[in-house]
Amino acid sequence: MAGTQDRGCGVSVRDRQEALTAYLATLGAIVLLSALGALGVAFAPRERLDEVLAALGFLAAGVTGLVGVIGTFRPRARGEPPPIEHQEGEP
Repeated sequence: MAGTQDRGCGVSVRDRQEALTAYLATLGAIVLLSALGALGVAFAPRERLDEVLAALGFLAAGVTGLVGVIGTFRPRARGEPPPIEHQEGEP
């Protein structure tokens, strides 16, 4: 498995590709929901605007949740993490 070798930081290339794919899919979902909301408001007839605004609230909640998910993606540290130093008296 030459494509999944460790590059010295403990994370395989495949793991990095999967993390990048998940990040881009989440970002794409945010863009898609935002675009759908904007198009819904732009092309809504005036007499149905209240219904469209209610639906926009659900889209906004979805986008907010996805922004929270995308905030959990962290770059992986290279090498070993620094050791934790305990002070006297701590377990």
